[in-house]
Amino acid sequence: MVTGRGTLHFSGIPRDRDAGVDYPDPEPGWPRTRQPDPDCDRSPRKCCLRLSAIHLVKESVLTGVFGVACAVSLALPRPLAFFFGRQFATAGDPARVQVWNSYWVYPEFRRVQYTITAVWAVGLLLDAGFRVVLTFVLPVASMVWLSPVIFYAGLLALLTWMFSYIARARARASVAGIATLGAA
Repeated sequence: MVTGRGTLHFSGIPRDRDAGVDYPDPEPGWPRTRQPDPDCDRSPRKCCLRLSAIHLVKESVLTGVFGVACAVSLALPRPLAFFFGRQFATAGDPARVQVWNSYWVYPEFRRVQYTITAVWAVGLLLDAGFRVVLTFVLPVASMVWLSPVIFYAGLLALLTWMFSYIARARARASVAGIATLGAA
């Protein structure tokens, strides 16, 4: 609510001005050009819950952006999984990087990289979409704890699938007589 001096306060909450502390008036015309949110004036809790919902959606959007990046990389000559896998498998060692890069000639290796990237893209986009929908369906207080649980459960599921898929791909490669790097 805007008081006679042009300062803002929430109804029923005493201000420091009431305790003898005097603040300068805001810039001229401020109360006419920038009105406080009427919901926040009646209930500061509503304002906090709205900001919490925005934060929850922002987290989901970041997850979705990485999912889109994975999906877009499927159209590139080498998908994101190739670069992440190279970093984890070689730790930047130039000799191991050269070996990793040489695997690209094998169709099975390329298929594994594209499959991993596609599954991560779908998983991250589903996670982001699911959490955004739930943010608007469930109470924000529930989503504050549920959103990270959903994210980490999805992440754990993706990682578990990926490592088991890599193990199966390595087994197929060893049967075919192709040596693989020991990491990742």
